[in-house]
Amino acid sequence: MKKLLIIVLLAPLFWACKGNKESAEFFKRGNFHFKKNELEKAEHFFSEAIKKNPDFADAYNNRGVVYLKVGRTDEALNDFEKAVSLDDSFVDAKLNLGRLYSEMGKTTEAENLFKSIEKKLEKSSEFYNSYGQNFVRQNHFPEGEQMLIKSLALNPKNIEALANISYLKTVTNHSTEARTYLAKAQALNNENPVVFNNLAILDGKDRNFDSAIKNLLLAENKEVNNIIYSNNLALFYFESDRYFLGKEKLEKALKIDDKNPYVLRNQGIQAFMDKDFVKAMEFFSKVEASNPEVDYIYYYIGKTLLAMGKSKEACENFKIGSKLNDSWSKKFADNCL
Repeated sequence: MKKLLIIVLLAPLFWACKGNKESAEFFKRGNFHFKKNELEKAEHFFSEAIKKNPDFADAYNNRGVVYLKVGRTDEALNDFEKAVSLDDSFVDAKLNLGRLYSEMGKTTEAENLFKSIEKKLEKSSEFYNSYGQNFVRQNHFPEGEQMLIKSLALNPKNIEALANISYLKTVTNHSTEARTYLAKAQALNNENPVVFNNLAILDGKDRNFDSAIKNLLLAENKEVNNIIYSNNLALFYFESDRYFLGKEKLEKALKIDDKNPYVLRNQGIQAFMDKDFVKAMEFFSKVEASNPEVDYIYYYIGKTLLAMGKSKEACENFKIGSKLNDSWSKKFADNCL
């Protein structure tokens, strides 16, 4: 039930088009500037639309998309929640909110939202991709695979669904199948950052950190504010004893979202490397208690307990990690009595 490396950030989000006479002009201008990637102007016009009509759910939804794109996660969350509270039938806003909940580790909340809109999106490959991804984050692999297969049946060229199912195969120790799905994704787009990220995950699982970092830097170059790539880079830098580079990526991730469970995990790793084992355990225990989908958490709990001289408790955690397909824990678990 522990998953560390999230495969995909949010897929292209859905835009509303329901209009409102009083603020429609501002709303249309916001959309125009967003399409030109003029995000500051887009935010301004969506905010003006909201000022003209505080009940304009579409403007909240679209401003949330802008906030998310620039890494202002808390504000995006507030806007998506506001949009849904104003219009409970707003499918696109619920999908956006569900995706963001899933990214934040609120997988149960996300699942409830996905269930509520499935009938209206049963022909959407993107929907089933997001739904499947959420199951994968919960370590509900059969359900996740079922949804991802539906996504690919609807659109065999859905690169993110291919990447997500490759991740599922990675964490369930089917690396050959994982690389097969990634090869299909690369054939469609060999510059996709999600594919780079998943290649890094495969390499990281085998502790081939140089190759993993190389692919993550390519991904980050495509999406500079993607917290997933920052978190994964911090992880691999720390684990390969490149402390200051890891710290640099952690600081970047902290600026994007200091409540992100993978950020908290990385803070624990930094504390461990600083030999502040009590502080490290505080971070790891918090993550394990609130976000049990975070991968490798038992590996780090085990290492910290081992450093504190608690070998029996350390072994218990390594064994749990090993049972959950954590390849890093397995080496330690095999040496336990």
